[in-house]
Amino acid sequence: MSMDSKSGRHDQQLPLTEDLSGTRGADTDGDFSFHRNGREPKRLGQYELLERIGRGGMGIVFRARDVKLGKTVAVKVLPLNSAVISTSALARFQIEAKAAAQLEHPNVVTVYASDVDDGIYYYAMQYIQGQNLAKRISKFREACSADPALIGGSRRSTAKIRNQSTERGSGRVGGLSHSDPSGTNRSDRSSVTTFARWGIQIADALQHAHELGIVHRDIKPSNLLIDDHENLYVADFGLAQVQGESELTRPGDVIGTWRYMSPEQACAKRVVVDHRSDLFSLGATLYELFTLRQAFDGKTRTEILRQIAFEDPVFPQKINADLPEELSIVVMKCLAKNPDERYQTAGELADDLRAYLNDEPIRARKPTLVQRSRRWARKHRALVNSLAAASAITIIASIGSLSYAVQAEIDARHHVEAKNTELATALKESEGRRLIALSSLEFTPRPRPVHGTGGGRVATSLGRRGPNRDVGRVPGEPPAVLLAK
Repeated sequence: MSMDSKSGRHDQQLPLTEDLSGTRGADTDGDFSFHRNGREPKRLGQYELLERIGRGGMGIVFRARDVKLGKTVAVKVLPLNSAVISTSALARFQIEAKAAAQLEHPNVVTVYASDVDDGIYYYAMQYIQGQNLAKRISKFREACSADPALIGGSRRSTAKIRNQSTERGSGRVGGLSHSDPSGTNRSDRSSVTTFARWGIQIADALQHAHELGIVHRDIKPSNLLIDDHENLYVADFGLAQVQGESELTRPGDVIGTWRYMSPEQACAKRVVVDHRSDLFSLGATLYELFTLRQAFDGKTRTEILRQIAFEDPVFPQKINADLPEELSIVVMKCLAKNPDERYQTAGELADDLRAYLNDEPIRARKPTLVQRSRRWARKHRALVNSLAAASAITIIASIGSLSYAVQAEIDARHHVEAKNTELATALKESEGRRLIALSSLEFTPRPRPVHGTGGGRVATSLGRRGPNRDVGRVPGEPPAVLLAK
């Protein structure tokens, strides 16, 4: 483990808790110290404590020596005596040790033993000679600040800084040479290859944990350790959720570290938190590694939670122009707000990163138009709500106007139908009167001369008094007038 030039101490294996760290339970707050007979012990069981090298959310980490085996180990100590420690803090510490002990993977810090010595709980684990990823990223940023040519950590900065910090005498980093046979510089590709290889190691370790029912819930740069051979290890299972173990968090507790927690973690138990939450946190870590910028850089917890819930980070390639589009797509898929739109397993993520390293097509794709529209709506929720309200008002007004017009049309139709009915009735009555009138009419007969009168005067008096009674007379039959006489 390298020495810090300012303090003369080793780089912390597990650094101090961040100012914006998530809730780990109030029972871990307070004085991070422990004593035996008024002073800090120098030995716990078979482990001789040499020096403090860091602190995690659940305890203090020491570099120690196993006096029986003569090897260097790391010992994590619960920093309170069992007489005053809370039950939940002790239970979580024991779950952490148990969870890590179940994992046998080359990229997970191995736990050797767990015990209690005179009321002090501790467990021994693999000692990683190196530094954590947070320290490495911090050095990258410092190099950016020192080199005016590296503009704000963007464009070629990550690759150049990576070469300044980690070049080895072999001339190869991450399996690729710094230059190809034609002499063209390949340092950018080499650094990105190393970062992608780290992503694979983390994803493989998480896949192993998830298969055993263990969700880390606190993946972040300070919990990822890099040894002197540039291999990466997952550490600190202090917030792990273990299948089959009782849940120690209470409803409303926010579990994780603010800048790296998933939206479902930020919802504080209002939705299910499963293994895909670790993939979101890994995506936030890779984003910071590739761009040297935090995916969610709010200044307050409220601002960070708003960004996590509603805003998508800038596409990584827009910050680091040397970053291949495929890796940008992979990172953004990890950072999808909806767990169903992320990789469904850490193994799928590792497969895509391997495909990139092998120059094969990745399975992840850019968001579809529907997904982009949904994300835009989520980001501009106020505007969308205003437009939705205006649209609703317009629709309601349109429906009202249409209803009024339809009702007016119906009323007019009913009015016309009523008029038509009235006219039809009037016509029927008129036709009836006409028929009655026709039946009562007296038609004037054809003028005929009357015998015995002089001057050929025509007798018409009968025709005036009644209808033509000859109508319908059978030929040869006397006229009705004569019959009447």
